[in-house]
Amino acid sequence: AISEYKKLLSTPKSTGAILMGVCRGKISEGIDFSDDMCRAVIVTGLPFAPYMDPKVKLKREFLDAARASAKARPSIDGGFGNGQLSVKVTAPTIIKTLSGSEWYNQQA
Repeated sequence: AISEYKKLLSTPKSTGAILMGVCRGKISEGIDFSDDMCRAVIVTGLPFAPYMDPKVKLKREFLDAARASAKARPSIDGGFGNGQLSVKVTAPTIIKTLSGSEWYNQQA
């Protein structure tokens, strides 16, 4: 996308171009738009996932149940691994889990 954008800007009859990207996407980090490559930036927010979406509701319920359970030991891998701790814990460690609403406000 960036090479096509630069090529379009360098054509003699070009009066400019619009490059659109998604926040947290490839275009959002580490690219220098200097001189004539960029004159303005417009950032719009992406909406939260619907609060009552079945997947969101299930995740909130799971987090609330895990927090309420005295036996809950959340994984360090964020739920993307095999669920086992990747480090050996020798002393009692307090790991605070997010509630369903805290997770929704921070990450959904």
